[in-house]
Amino acid sequence: MRLILFIGFLLVITIQSFAGVQLRSIRPDATDNRIKTFTADSHYICTPETAKQRNLLLIHLPASFHKASESSQYLQLAAREGYHVISLAYPGINNMYSSCEHSTDPPCYENFHREVAEGVNYSPEITIDTFESIFFRLKRTLDYLQLNYPSENWSYFLDSQGRLDHSRMIWSGHSDGAGHVTAISKYYSVHRVVCFSGPKDFSLHYYLPPVWVHTGAWKTDKSRIYAFAHTSDDYLFQKEIWDSLGLNKYGPPVNVSVHMPPYLSSHQLITSASVSVADIHGSTVLDARSPKAQDNYVFEPVWKYVLNIGSSTSVKSRDALRFTVSPNPVQAGQQVLIQHSSPIKSFDFFDFKGRKIDSFTGPVFSIKPGLSTGIYFIRSSLGGRALITSLVVY
Repeated sequence: MRLILFIGFLLVITIQSFAGVQLRSIRPDATDNRIKTFTADSHYICTPETAKQRNLLLIHLPASFHKASESSQYLQLAAREGYHVISLAYPGINNMYSSCEHSTDPPCYENFHREVAEGVNYSPEITIDTFESIFFRLKRTLDYLQLNYPSENWSYFLDSQGRLDHSRMIWSGHSDGAGHVTAISKYYSVHRVVCFSGPKDFSLHYYLPPVWVHTGAWKTDKSRIYAFAHTSDDYLFQKEIWDSLGLNKYGPPVNVSVHMPPYLSSHQLITSASVSVADIHGSTVLDARSPKAQDNYVFEPVWKYVLNIGSSTSVKSRDALRFTVSPNPVQAGQQVLIQHSSPIKSFDFFDFKGRKIDSFTGPVFSIKPGLSTGIYFIRSSLGGRALITSLVVY
């Protein structure tokens, strides 16, 4: 630890090295004394080894009033794989949902997100000025890091005029942070977006997702958005929001408790993992809430997938290993035909929550009469690799 004395006050910057990653905690007001609010928490910085640098910056926005370091395992994983990482301490908001759920103002949620990000007066419900905004805090953090650690090349994420270069940034967020990063991607062309347990924007007045998620000319192509949520975390609302956002175009919801990477190449990932009620919402990314098995985080493969880390299976080889069923959708009581070109014969049938409900040998399988409508999964294996496809019963 080292202490740096600034005029009028003492700021603490903590520096550690862990598993080849340099970790720093830097208070927001250490980067610019015009930042006056939400300074008790520190930005959490992870710097990769020089040899592994990918020239991409992961910016993570924790949920409001959560500490920037609460997803350290996810963040350190990204840094070990070569990403520069900044988990930002930024203004939390406690009235967005209470203000917008029953509002008749269609852009209510969008205005909250944009004001927190840009520091422009979009919403009458909050006051976030330029110096407190996400963008200003991020810009000043990059300036500070480049000034104090020039060999780490933080200025790479600024353009020739010293502005944020979003094209070199992955924006990641949890809960309302997921809403912020998705809104940012609407107005700025970013490299990738990762949403944990969100976005949660939903209008109870219109009983629909807000219009901002499916309207307008988006700067970021929606094929760059990935999302991960728990099936017990208001999932029916969550799925409707994802559908409105257009993620269903990039694959069905894939249960990571049943599937293996690359999760059918889907952009909608879900889990039915058994966690306490208090842990459900944070289970997707928070250190203290995410499930572990033998001291390993269960969702580490998911974190790697949404960050585009470590998948060595080519698209061509993945396609060769897939099998299909028809008809799909199918009615309960009907038969389905398994179609594949590989010598696989036995299959397991799972429900949406990952519970095995039947086994059979192909190529024909009968759907039991009276089976509830919904999404199901058929799984087999070949050469030690899981082969999975989804089936809709209506």
